[in-house]
Amino acid sequence: MAHDVFVCCAEEDEDTAQAVAAALEAQGIRCWIARRDLPPGLPREQATADAIDGSRAVVVVFSSSANTSPDVRRELEHAADTRTPIIPFRIEDAPVSGPMQPFISGPHRTDAFTPPLEQHLPRLGDAVARRLGEDVTRAAPATEPDAQLPLLIPDGPPVAPGPSSGSRKYHSLGRGLVGVVLLSVIAVALILHIQAVQSDPWRHYQRGATLMARGRYEEALAAFDRAVELETQYVPVHDSRAWLLIELGRYEEALAAYDRAIKLDAYDFEALENRKWVLAELGRHEELLDPYDWAIESDPDSAWAHHRKGAALAELGRYEEALEAYDRTIKLRPGDAWAHSVKGSVLAKLGRYEEALAVLDSAFELGPDEARVHYSRAFTYSLMGRRDDALRDLTRAIDLDADLREEARMEEGFDRLQDDREFRELVGLGEPDSQ
Repeated sequence: MAHDVFVCCAEEDEDTAQAVAAALEAQGIRCWIARRDLPPGLPREQATADAIDGSRAVVVVFSSSANTSPDVRRELEHAADTRTPIIPFRIEDAPVSGPMQPFISGPHRTDAFTPPLEQHLPRLGDAVARRLGEDVTRAAPATEPDAQLPLLIPDGPPVAPGPSSGSRKYHSLGRGLVGVVLLSVIAVALILHIQAVQSDPWRHYQRGATLMARGRYEEALAAFDRAVELETQYVPVHDSRAWLLIELGRYEEALAAYDRAIKLDAYDFEALENRKWVLAELGRHEELLDPYDWAIESDPDSAWAHHRKGAALAELGRYEEALEAYDRTIKLRPGDAWAHSVKGSVLAKLGRYEEALAVLDSAFELGPDEARVHYSRAFTYSLMGRRDDALRDLTRAIDLDADLREEARMEEGFDRLQDDREFRELVGLGEPDSQ
């Protein structure tokens, strides 16, 4: 791996991202940044995806520009899909739109609202190092190898002999005692060092990650278990341990580990997505709601939690309850175009098309360039049988976010367009079957 961290930013924030990368690299944390590292001739989307795949974490420079940047959102979604930890560095106290909430909220962010920027960079470096499972070490003066430990027997001219053999024996005995004392000091220091290593949760976490990468799963699990014993509040340990338990086919234990991670960090997007997969494997779909109920119990005014609960309810087909969750989201965050757009989609699934279009008109006023708004309106028009309107909005949605092309291919709401040549060309399905 040529780098440790991918630095994500909007085009308007590239100078800030450059300063972030320089500060992290001064601490020995290698960075990939598009302005400097984008290979010539390679499409940006492919290059950034490859760079994220090769990263241990993503630092996102968050601002109002980043909040509306399709590139930033795509890169963060790719990081979430590949289970790469995301560390927000917020340089503006800007509103966070619905789709960005899982990436930007949470306890691991670093806020840098007050100038100068430089005063916040050390805290970011510490946050990144902790997330990577490393201790932050400040630069220390270089020392020569011979100067790292005290010499057992000092160099230099020999002690001048005294007038008698008794005096010479005294000096010899003294030098021997010095050597014994130094050996004892070194032995004690080594024992203390070994004990410190054995009681350091981050060392066990790093060992577990290394063993897991080498396919030595049982040994890795033992290392993660020891890390959890020593430090119960470190979310990445629980995430890694849960993923390892999935690899071992121990889904019940993996579910418990993800629950511990989510209770520590309600915005742990990686744990939430993986937990959903585990529940599907166990056939326990109704428990999909639990993390959002926990978050709402902790903070009844968490718009993010109500929004995510609405999405989970919709996924379970409980549309009326989903509408209640989205109404609560919109009450808490009335300017959220995303929440309006998904509420419109739920209304459309209930066949309440005119209500859906009215909500989507509000969403369009709030976010005319929000891809999800156009997608939800295309979905509604398709259910209504308004082909031309559906294709117009779907084209605009895909122009704004190419990832929606794949979603549209799988969306049941577009089933009636499956044989339409223009639709198939738009979403990349090819020619319809001729029968």
